[in-house]
Amino acid sequence: MKVSFLILLIFQILFFTISIETDELEYYYKDYIKSQGYKLEEHEVITEDGYILNLWHIVKNLSFDKNKVIFIQPGFMCSSWVFFQLGKNSLPFLLIEKGYDVWIANNRGTLFSMEHISKNSEELNGDYWDFSMDENVIYDLPANIDYIKQTTGAKKINYIGHSQGTTIFYMLYMHDPSYVESSINKYISLGTVPNIAHTNYLPIQMLDKVYGLLEMAQPFTKAIVFNPTQRKILSSICKNQPNLCRTAFEAAASLSPTNRIKYETVYPFLYYYPAGTSSDTMLHWSQIHQEKKLVYFNPEYNSNKEAKEYDISVIKNWKIKALIQRSDCDTFSSYDDVTDLYDTIEKKSYIKLLDTKLYGHTDDLCAESAINDVYIPIFDFLEE
Repeated sequence: MKVSFLILLIFQILFFTISIETDELEYYYKDYIKSQGYKLEEHEVITEDGYILNLWHIVKNLSFDKNKVIFIQPGFMCSSWVFFQLGKNSLPFLLIEKGYDVWIANNRGTLFSMEHISKNSEELNGDYWDFSMDENVIYDLPANIDYIKQTTGAKKINYIGHSQGTTIFYMLYMHDPSYVESSINKYISLGTVPNIAHTNYLPIQMLDKVYGLLEMAQPFTKAIVFNPTQRKILSSICKNQPNLCRTAFEAAASLSPTNRIKYETVYPFLYYYPAGTSSDTMLHWSQIHQEKKLVYFNPEYNSNKEAKEYDISVIKNWKIKALIQRSDCDTFSSYDDVTDLYDTIEKKSYIKLLDTKLYGHTDDLCAESAINDVYIPIFDFLEE
């Protein structure tokens, strides 16, 4: 029986006796980016509903073309930090060296974006946490995109998403296609999740089974967050027990072991992951899985089993040049779901499929093989 990533979360929550040597990790991301020869600018972006988002801008003493602006959107419970796991060969650094202006999002409710103009995120059962992916779609993405366009002077920007970062892009396209078409030049989809109709991802299946229990817990907490001590414990486990870390990650991210990642090096990554989210976001994923289609979140779903569908018919008229990854070994990004998306689009000339064999869900971020198998195709696509 596969060992799930949930094992790591259980260790993180329950065990407080492990030797911890990670006091430096709280600010590690800043020192790390500086040590690689780059500067991190943290910009505040305020959404229409008052959430204050932390938008990273990675800069170096290089000139940029305003036609070469890149916005990178991380996935579920991830922060900007997930894209910096390969040293100087991390995707943002390589893009900068090729003349791109790189901006990276941090969604509301993640550890770098916990502020609001009036609501308090420290109240774990408070109204700060009343959001699902719909708010990422309707408020967060447009706020970040508009801020980047205004700041850089770009008429259109390029978009790279990973995992949920692709899902909310497809949702935004279906919600407001004219906005996306007027704002996005090229789109790159990594760990592509246009749906989870075909996924057999164990945590999602478990989430479906405990849906009612999560709803019952919401009067006590609407947040899925982790304190610094818990983060240090998880980091320490992976640093001191890389085989355990490998087993859990491979089981959670890959249908079969890909053996691409050096898990001894990812312990700082785990201090910032999971980055946090709302329980409604988790319930939203369960609704999508149960409906087998992208739907708007329904807080009364457990009672009436009704969910309004995002307008999939919009996708058939897709008009943005896109590079879409499809993998055969990813637990969350199903090969069949990506194929269904591709088949829906009428003008196939807009789409290039990037088939990556034996790639798990985190290999794009943490495996050195991604440099040749994923990043070089991205650069080629952007330069076309």
